[in-house]
Amino acid sequence: MEFESQVSEFLNSVPGPTDRLFLRLRDIPRYSSQRELLTRLWECYKPYADSHFLVEIGHNFYARFWEMSLVAELLDQGFELIPRQDRPSQGPDICISFENNLVWIEAVAPSPGTGVMKLTSPRRREAGFQGPTLFFDTRV
Repeated sequence: MEFESQVSEFLNSVPGPTDRLFLRLRDIPRYSSQRELLTRLWECYKPYADSHFLVEIGHNFYARFWEMSLVAELLDQGFELIPRQDRPSQGPDICISFENNLVWIEAVAPSPGTGVMKLTSPRRREAGFQGPTLFFDTRV
């Protein structure tokens, strides 16, 4: 029961979320295992998060989830990450201490774009649509 309260505490600490996926994960009961995963990632990631992470995950879920996942994977692989409090407040998302050097990583996730740069997706009612599809587009 204690872990369930941690799940609620994390998800309810996100101020004014608008991201549809975040809201579904937070609010729909059948996503309890996904909520647990999010909370476990957050507990792992919290020392490395910037000050506006909790605001941004509620508005740009994919990008911030990728950032949390990447940090968790790097830690699992044994990399020494520098906590946010021990490095400059500005800078890339992730800092690794490796062989007496600092390696900086900016975790970036694509978005569907806006205006003339917006990607289109197939309509679900079209014949042959089988579910989620990955779209790749190079923009210069």
